[in-house]
Amino acid sequence: DYHEEGSRDDNGDSDGSRESSNDVNGVSQSIFSQASLSDSYGEELWRIRRAINSRLPRDIVVRSVYGLPPPPPGGRPFEARRDVQTKRYTYRLRFRKKRMVAVAGGRMQMIDICSSGPNTLRRAHDPNSIWICPWALDERLVQKACKLLSGSHDFSCFVVKSDRRKRDNNIDLKKFKVTLRDDDDDDNGSEDDESYPAKVKKSGEETSEAIPCSALFTLEAGGFRRQMVRRLVGFAVDIGRGYCCLDDIPKVLTGTDEAASLVNAAPAC
Repeated sequence: DYHEEGSRDDNGDSDGSRESSNDVNGVSQSIFSQASLSDSYGEELWRIRRAINSRLPRDIVVRSVYGLPPPPPGGRPFEARRDVQTKRYTYRLRFRKKRMVAVAGGRMQMIDICSSGPNTLRRAHDPNSIWICPWALDERLVQKACKLLSGSHDFSCFVVKSDRRKRDNNIDLKKFKVTLRDDDDDDNGSEDDESYPAKVKKSGEETSEAIPCSALFTLEAGGFRRQMVRRLVGFAVDIGRGYCCLDDIPKVLTGTDEAASLVNAAPAC
């Protein structure tokens, strides 16, 4: 899911980046167009939305339309690519929480179903915009990784190698947050940011400690580089499954090619 917010300051300048990650859970995107509207344009906006949606494929939809004021005298009209100030992406995945139990000899062992892979997680009506994660994750490590990666850093390691040295990759990642909820087969509720209800399911094969979990990653910044969002999510997942650790975060923020080898992109689902 992709959203842009744009505005122009008094000088007509903007701090928005022109880069984006168009291959991230492409559910919706903000678009901007110029049109001649009457003084009562507010009553016409739903008609514009209807007209655009009537010409779009079923997996693309305009959810809302807003009117923008005209530019000041001598000023240029609003341009989404130049004037955008905030871009927000969301990425959804379903996984099983990593849970351990004591076994003979005092050893700790992961609950068997936690390592059962995606075939115990997928649903008949799953949309194409959700990643069914094949690994059990420690959700607390995922949350810590998101928090540590937030802020102003050199994100060169999260940029595709061919683009890594083309421009400055110091970016202020204003938000990198994951919202979690227990997931069950009967949930048809909203997946909007921060609206996940807490749910618990118990059945013959799943306890409340081993039920599936849905994760909604939300990322906000003035702009993102190509594949940057998927690489950030993929790195947080790798920490959650134990492939990487929290101590690797300072390494990947050095921006070196060697450190970039630790970063894997999440699927472009």
